[in-house]
Amino acid sequence: MPGHRSYALLCPIARALDHVGDRWSLLILRDLHAGPARYSDLMAGLPGIAANLLSARLVDLTASGMVEKDGAGRGARYRLTDLGRATRPILFELSRFGARLPAPAEPVEPGNRRHVAVTLAAAAERVAPADLSVRAEIVLDGQPFSFVASRGRVSMEEGAMLAPPLRYTGRYDLLGPVVAGTVSFADHLDRDATLESLDGTDAAPFAALLAEALDVIGGRR
Repeated sequence: MPGHRSYALLCPIARALDHVGDRWSLLILRDLHAGPARYSDLMAGLPGIAANLLSARLVDLTASGMVEKDGAGRGARYRLTDLGRATRPILFELSRFGARLPAPAEPVEPGNRRHVAVTLAAAAERVAPADLSVRAEIVLDGQPFSFVASRGRVSMEEGAMLAPPLRYTGRYDLLGPVVAGTVSFADHLDRDATLESLDGTDAAPFAALLAEALDVIGGRR
């Protein structure tokens, strides 16, 4: 990575780590998979990062061709390039591996839920039928995301969806037992969350996709 010591090895893993191996870099990319973000959005989602370190990492990721900046000043937004978007499977596998490890005893609460998008979208894409077409709004802890599955591809970006046919509303922490397999998704919907059809659309295919995606994250598929 520019400005950092390189491993200087031909190994492609080492070359990748030259660009994304510094502390916070992968988490910045993770949050940008939820769509373009302002500097303040990234700061809110990464509790513990110093402002100057976030700025430095964004400069480095931009120099590496993974992130691009639109605009200037406080209204500037950062977005992934095609190369940055190619990190989705890497982040997904890290998420699946991390789900097998002990949770922190005193977790720090981020200021937003952007971190959820890349894992849930990638997991859903693993199991989405090619003929399934679904548009839904997912609201986690009050933060809306637009979820779209079409022709076997799945995207999930921060922001409310215009006239969503379906809406899932729940809490991020209550998804943990579903991922762990100690609570079924059906029981989760019965007691911890809501899934509404807002225009008469059948919600069952979307519910099945979410259930299977959480099983994928938990390593059961």
